[in-house]
Amino acid sequence: MENAIRIHKTELKKISFAENEVLEKPLKKERDNRLIAAIRKKKDGTGKVGITFQTKNRGNFKVVSSILTAGKDFLIIKGGQTIPINSILKISL
Repeated sequence: MENAIRIHKTELKKISFAENEVLEKPLKKERDNRLIAAIRKKKDGTGKVGITFQTKNRGNFKVVSSILTAGKDFLIIKGGQTIPINSILKISL
């Protein structure tokens, strides 16, 4: 995985996320487990995690924030921004 560019969560609205799944099946399970662990962390700002994701045509980016919740297709981070789960490469706890 190439180096990811770190951005602020408010910049997520400018991003075009990858439309297709970016991970193969064995790695998807690991991502799902890390996502569950990240949601369980404190949501008061001390539970920040690194979320590395792939964009449609600009490479990989990373944002650091608390994850509030996740649905089937998207996760919601603190501040109300959303990231499609299928574009997430890695979650750093």
